[in-house]
Amino acid sequence: MSLPISLVRFRGIFLLAAFLARPVVCTATGDDRSERLPEQYRSWLEKEVVYIIDDKERDAFLDLQSVGEWEAFTKAFWKRRDPDRLTPVNEFKEEHYRRLEHANRVLGRESSVPGWMTDRGKMYIILGEPNDTDTFRSVPGLYPAELWFYLARPEKALPPMYLLFFQDGHAGAYRLFNHVIDGPDKLMPAAGFSSTGDRLEAYQLLQTISPDLAHASVTMRADRGGYGNVFDVESSSLDSMSLLADIYVSPHRRVDTRYVGDAARGRGIVESNYLFNYVPSAGTANVVPGPNGASFVHYSIEIEPQHLTLAKDDSTYFTTFELSGEVTTADGERTILRLSKERFLTLTEAQFQQVSHRPFAYRSMFPLVEGDFNFRIVLKNRARSEYTIFETPIRVPERDGTPALSDPILLYENIARPDSGGDQYSAYHIGSLELDPNARRIYAIGETLVVYVPVENASAEDVLSMKIESLGPSGEIGEGQPMTTRRLGDYRDAQVVQSLSTEGLDGGHYRLVVDLNHQSGEPVESRSVDFDITPLTRVARPWSLSDSIDGTDAGPVLASLAEQYLNLGDMENAGEMFRRSLAETPGLTTPRIFLARVALDDDKPDEAIGLLEPALEENKDNVELLLTLADAYARVADYERARELFEASIVLRRPTTTLLNALAACHAKLGNNEKARDYLEQSLALDATQEKVEFLLERLQASTSR
Repeated sequence: MSLPISLVRFRGIFLLAAFLARPVVCTATGDDRSERLPEQYRSWLEKEVVYIIDDKERDAFLDLQSVGEWEAFTKAFWKRRDPDRLTPVNEFKEEHYRRLEHANRVLGRESSVPGWMTDRGKMYIILGEPNDTDTFRSVPGLYPAELWFYLARPEKALPPMYLLFFQDGHAGAYRLFNHVIDGPDKLMPAAGFSSTGDRLEAYQLLQTISPDLAHASVTMRADRGGYGNVFDVESSSLDSMSLLADIYVSPHRRVDTRYVGDAARGRGIVESNYLFNYVPSAGTANVVPGPNGASFVHYSIEIEPQHLTLAKDDSTYFTTFELSGEVTTADGERTILRLSKERFLTLTEAQFQQVSHRPFAYRSMFPLVEGDFNFRIVLKNRARSEYTIFETPIRVPERDGTPALSDPILLYENIARPDSGGDQYSAYHIGSLELDPNARRIYAIGETLVVYVPVENASAEDVLSMKIESLGPSGEIGEGQPMTTRRLGDYRDAQVVQSLSTEGLDGGHYRLVVDLNHQSGEPVESRSVDFDITPLTRVARPWSLSDSIDGTDAGPVLASLAEQYLNLGDMENAGEMFRRSLAETPGLTTPRIFLARVALDDDKPDEAIGLLEPALEENKDNVELLLTLADAYARVADYERARELFEASIVLRRPTTTLLNALAACHAKLGNNEKARDYLEQSLALDATQEKVEFLLERLQASTSR
């Protein structure tokens, strides 16, 4: 067969493209990392999903280190492709394995290799059942052939197309017709075409057999063809190679593979079954002054509706949210607060329909001592083992009684003022205001921007001014647009809630600047927050689940702050806060334990006993209370009571050498030498290097033998 000069000129390029586009029919990945995979997961990667897994996914899978991670990856892989996550069946996965089974059972009959490795098997696994199929197995002079026709698939960016397979040499597996190296004459080796014009002659002869077959012999594209492709070999070959490349990437077109990179955020933070199920979110954390001189961190985490999956049982939708978080010092050296919560969510069918198209927000709050910190929250959705992470630095200023601003809190348009009065304080529920924070900080053009500004210790005559500045791509600040200037006394209940119009502002990045000025005009403080204006006509408001402590309950709040000071090593402030919390709520146990230990350090065991005995009846399973109270009784030589408390604690906690030695000492003082020896022997069994304990045991044994 002769080739046009233009095709000869680019033959090297076409052959390279043909090689790259050829179906892969070997199991090797070409990566040594696959050698260490357990057979189950190597087979999954190299046989079961070899045609539908993205390169990024394959690379991430090969980097995994444990069975738990490989198992989590495979589950996430299928879930990302599930067309309807509310149903228990993954339709995509079932269809894929049906295609794989069909390929192995039917499409490998003519070959010694499994059907999934053949050209027909690969295309069937990728594209599924053809819309139409023609077979040509008994046509004189024609190699056995199959012609598959597929309608256009816009969602896969695929036009209507033909896939032509033929049995080269009348033997072996059917191979895909390659328009770069195969011409129409390839299908009819015995036809005896002339040395020139053989492409046209072969095409015309194929038309007498089947016009569709003739068309497919010059191009894969069903929407382009005819004699033009017979003569323009270069263009038709490029079209076919381009279409073949599109077919190979079509399984990945609508799969967001960012999850394999997102897993790096969760490694070491979440369990392996969650690892590859990270979902993006937007979050905000706002420091707001609260009751009893405490500052509170209010936070909101928003998840877009397409990233929130609920389980379904009959007509009820449900899940359990599990929240874990921590606050560390800015240098990461100390953890001063750990958070752990669970909330069950259930929705009726009607409720689900109302909120399913809107973002979801999880909101809560906690008190925090002054200082600079890092805050991280991991929010898990148990329904589908999904999680998200929100991290941000936090600064809590010292509340010294001087006028001060906190960072402005951007809100959605409506502000609720409940009828419950002005003394409530919970997550984004501040006095008479119930705030709806905009964690995404996005507004539509022309939409009203609402801002809440926490202000402390300012006079009604002091002035707040607000302006909006535009921010350039590199963070440069444009000219500010003044929005409002008002006396603090002009705001209802002295709570600064201001509505600002975004009319005249184009889509882009902006900064809201709030300045507090003394009535004399002297600047006091300035705060700012960035936000975006989007060309969208509206921004959907989230529905929310709130889980909050009562900020007005002084005892627990002060006790929490005391424990934070304790974790910071600030014993003075910790003691002061514990004393205040106990005065507010005498029933609290943690302050009593701390203050009792302080009393013991000051050699005041009677004071420690007076603090702890009233709490014992309600806290019989509190090991720290039992041990501290037992220590106090031992110091006043009430060894029988100390023994009783020590032995009550030993059934609640795995025994330590310290506890066993204390019990031995009590029994020895009471004259129970046999019991004392028994506890000392248990202590030495845990740690045989205790020389003093070994010496005491020898003395007890000697005294008993006498």
